[in-house]
Amino acid sequence: MVQKILTPVDGSENANTALEVAADLAAGMGAQLKILHVGLRQAGPRQSLLEAAEYSFDKAERKGGWTSDHHNWPRRLQVLEHMGRMILDNAETCARDRGAAEIETELDWGEEGERILHHAKHPFTDMIVMGSRGAGPLQGVLMGSVSHKVFHLAPCTCVTVHAGKERLGLGTVERILVPFDGSGHAVKAAELACDMAAKFSATVKFVHVLLHGQTPELLLGVVDKDRLDAETLDALENVRAVGGLAMGEAYAVQLIPDAVLKDIGAEVLERAQKIASDKGLSKIETALLDGQPAHSILEAAEKDRADLIVMGMRGLAEVEGLLVGSVSYKVNHLAPCTCIAVR
Repeated sequence: MVQKILTPVDGSENANTALEVAADLAAGMGAQLKILHVGLRQAGPRQSLLEAAEYSFDKAERKGGWTSDHHNWPRRLQVLEHMGRMILDNAETCARDRGAAEIETELDWGEEGERILHHAKHPFTDMIVMGSRGAGPLQGVLMGSVSHKVFHLAPCTCVTVHAGKERLGLGTVERILVPFDGSGHAVKAAELACDMAAKFSATVKFVHVLLHGQTPELLLGVVDKDRLDAETLDALENVRAVGGLAMGEAYAVQLIPDAVLKDIGAEVLERAQKIASDKGLSKIETALLDGQPAHSILEAAEKDRADLIVMGMRGLAEVEGLLVGSVSYKVNHLAPCTCIAVR
């Protein structure tokens, strides 16, 4: 259950769009929303925000109103603090207008990625919602950016919101795409997706990309053997035996016929359907896909006009902590819609 959501804001379009999604999630799930602004020692490209803060600062100073909590700071830093408070106040108003009830705001200072991760851990946060890029100097470049750092190191589920879409917030969610490979992270993602589908009366579509290149041992570990026919089980056992005696595991996995992989995929999708049915959902779709996993998932999201992708932070045979180049990272980076990576 999602009880605490953290969303960083910096006044950028992406952050504002992410805030709308975070507020909708908090309202729908009855979760607490923490809105964080990490102040920088320089304004960077946020010149228009800085100019507005300077005007507000001067006006408040003339009238004896609040300007800064740190009157011993240089004026430049006081103005940046004033700007941060303006951003947070506007963000809180927006979140309340979207139905979020329990809201906390905090202004912090330091390196953005590090401070976001700190607040995600102290106290522990169930979900981080942030834009795919912010107002920093690496706009549009996730490798090495704040978004990538948080996605890579976060202790919890990450929601990446891509701005520039016609849809606003999550008020129009009709279709949720869930890549499902039977792994533990995929099961968690499916459960969260179903909870959200129930809230938004959305259709859940589970997709399974055929598991080429995996070992027989791994494939046997993610299926219910009792639900596979004898021919499929025999084929897997034969491949495992030959692989062990001949050229090893890498050669053996190439021998697994597509028909066997399709049988495994069908069984895995049946399990996903059961998760949705047990959650009381009726609008459920499934599809078997073939090809490079990330590309196939992204293509399906585009074709189905998915409003949301919900997937495990890592899948079968992916090494935890090595997300660069992984399916979850690629989909998160290139998704045509909001993407939730469940850890």
